[in-house]
Amino acid sequence: MKVLGLALAILAVFNMQECLTLKQSDKLVVCYFSSWAHYREDPGHFDVAWIDPTLCTHGIYAYADIDTATWSLMPVDPWYDLGPMDCGIGECNFDSYRRFTALASETFTPMLSVGGYTEGPQKFSDMARDPVKRQAFVDSSVDYLQRYGFKGLDIDWEFPGEDDKRNLDLLVGEMKAAFDLQGLTLSLAIFPEYDRVDLGYDIPFLSENADFLSIISYDYHSYYNGHEFTAHDAPMFRINDEEDITHPGYGYNVYDGVRYILQKGGDPTKLILGVPAYGNGFMLEDASNNGLYCPAVGAINPGPIMHSSGSWSFQEILKIQQDDALSYLPGATPKAWSIMRDDCQRVPFMVNGKYWIGYEDVQSVGLKAQMANDLNLGGVMVYSVDQDDYNGAYSDLSYPLLREINTQLASGNTFNPIDESCGSKPAPVCEI
Repeated sequence: MKVLGLALAILAVFNMQECLTLKQSDKLVVCYFSSWAHYREDPGHFDVAWIDPTLCTHGIYAYADIDTATWSLMPVDPWYDLGPMDCGIGECNFDSYRRFTALASETFTPMLSVGGYTEGPQKFSDMARDPVKRQAFVDSSVDYLQRYGFKGLDIDWEFPGEDDKRNLDLLVGEMKAAFDLQGLTLSLAIFPEYDRVDLGYDIPFLSENADFLSIISYDYHSYYNGHEFTAHDAPMFRINDEEDITHPGYGYNVYDGVRYILQKGGDPTKLILGVPAYGNGFMLEDASNNGLYCPAVGAINPGPIMHSSGSWSFQEILKIQQDDALSYLPGATPKAWSIMRDDCQRVPFMVNGKYWIGYEDVQSVGLKAQMANDLNLGGVMVYSVDQDDYNGAYSDLSYPLLREINTQLASGNTFNPIDESCGSKPAPVCEI
């Protein structure tokens, strides 16, 4: 481990020198860090020290929780998040909050995110609807952020409902007033699906009062009960079949999601286009039916890095493409992945026997960054840096996805998928 640590440290210095030329854009590059990546086994183990702040304008430490006794922020994992000075003997160890905020510079803003998918909406709902609880949360958040050196807070409320819409406005308005006094940044992670936007978000108000809104323009598709078919988790554009409002893919693509938020009054310069550094996968019912919307019987097996059923990191996907043995995928043939890229969706998916997974690669994230330029968006968000090929184990350089995003944002290159033809190379599609 000492040898690996030294190698990563040397690589980090090289990367920092190289990347000084990348951030030549006024666009934001918002980078989430999954704190639980620390507990992954090698080669997936990732720590704060391996974050390259020269590739991000904002880093977001995911996640904090809400203490329902005091209605204040609290650590999810005190052992990793806090240091020995914060807790009783043997309760806290790694001091990762402070190590993360120590990365702060004129070009890197460290922030903390509260909520996330596993947290659910109930605590947010209970807090935001009650003026006393809401005020306690706002006041304590300022103290909590300043105690550990964070420069802002990201609200990841999944998912506000119809009864929450007004209360979310009240929360954001009160947080903005308090944060502005202290020079703190406020952001929200929001979902672009037309039904969720209409239900839970007052887009003009949030757009005006938050410093930026990170659009979760991914996880449109994964395997679960009722979704027993293949589909990419972050398609860039719609295929012809998805023009029908009854189709399960209707509106579930990056372009239509962003355009809907813009139509609802979003300030484009405040909108940050979300890109996943992972893919969602399926097991096919019939290996010969391996296109889009084809029958699936389960989520893809856990891979060798993330060990997560249904989801593989980009680094893991690169490793799997190059592996000489695929013991974790019985029946798959090593180095025999068939990679397809639909001319409409503009994102790759790969197939090996009964295994199917859609993902991002350097080409697809580059086009999405160009689309952000074309729509005059505020930048691009990546979830999460620990799932990129961060040490270049399977690439020519470290952080290949992040590097391409920076390069394309700085270039000013544009791409509008609606101007492109979808008919020259369509992916096969099953009837659904």
